[in-house]
Amino acid sequence: MRIVTCVKQVPDERNMETDPKTGSLLRDTAGSIPNPDDAYALAMARATCETLKGEAPTLDAITLARNRHVPHFVRLFLSDLTMPIS
Repeated sequence: MRIVTCVKQVPDERNMETDPKTGSLLRDTAGSIPNPDDAYALAMARATCETLKGEAPTLDAITLARNRHVPHFVRLFLSDLTMPIS
């Protein structure tokens, strides 16, 4: 079985600043964190994979982000699984 989940990063709400003139978010100062909903999706995908170990499942995490931290987050989150991760 192949399980696919999407992941992305979102602005860190704890450090958000806005441009006083435009009201736009200043992304450079906000920093990024993994989307909490995507982290939940990864957790569910992981649980499903652990349930299906005998069927040799694979898990794909897809992102459109240019930021290299998303794939790194996915690998850390899933590092102890003994199945292929792409």
